[in-house]
Amino acid sequence: MKKIFIIIFISILLLVISGYIIKGLPKNETHSIKAATSELRLLPSDNLVESFLGKNKNFKSEYEKDDCFNITPDFITNNSQFTIFKYNSSTASFLMFDNEIYILGEYFGGYGVTSMALADLDEDNQYEFYFTFSWGSGIHRSQAGYYNPASKKVVIFDYSYNDKELMLTTNKAGGLLVNEATIDNGGSFVDFTIKPTKLIGSISLEKETITLNVADNEHK
Repeated sequence: MKKIFIIIFISILLLVISGYIIKGLPKNETHSIKAATSELRLLPSDNLVESFLGKNKNFKSEYEKDDCFNITPDFITNNSQFTIFKYNSSTASFLMFDNEIYILGEYFGGYGVTSMALADLDEDNQYEFYFTFSWGSGIHRSQAGYYNPASKKVVIFDYSYNDKELMLTTNKAGGLLVNEATIDNGGSFVDFTIKPTKLIGSISLEKETITLNVADNEHK
């Protein structure tokens, strides 16, 4: 009887220790944050555009000529099934995923989508798609948002940064950072380089909610 008790005790102890160790392990490297660490170059491509246009028939551009391009960076393509499309005149930006189309925020008067990132902040073992975008013909606004494949919804954070662009980056610590940024576009909304200039805040999971936090002096 004593021997059985000892075996049970040791088994329970091993389970507790293994659980503690597993809990302390870093997140799966395959789901580490994927984002630019400095500048990000967005380039237009015709890949999958015909397929996208066939699904996005409800979109009506206010421009007579408004060509659509695939602007998905390689780090998004190589690590997910997300594909990003953007119209070069209206700047309307869309996500295509799992045969569905999702509009990525406002766009009129701005750049539309300006940067992108992948992160599994809610730790459900699948990437969310994060993005920044700008819009506004009167007051230029930049915002951030994300698409959650679990809920199949696009969420836009309330925070708005006026008169400047925003950009997502990551660092050695593995955080998802939000930065003020500048864009060198050479006159194109689908072919440009965006560069971070100042850290504004970060996106993280707080109390089971994905949250954008900014420094007190950056509330605009």
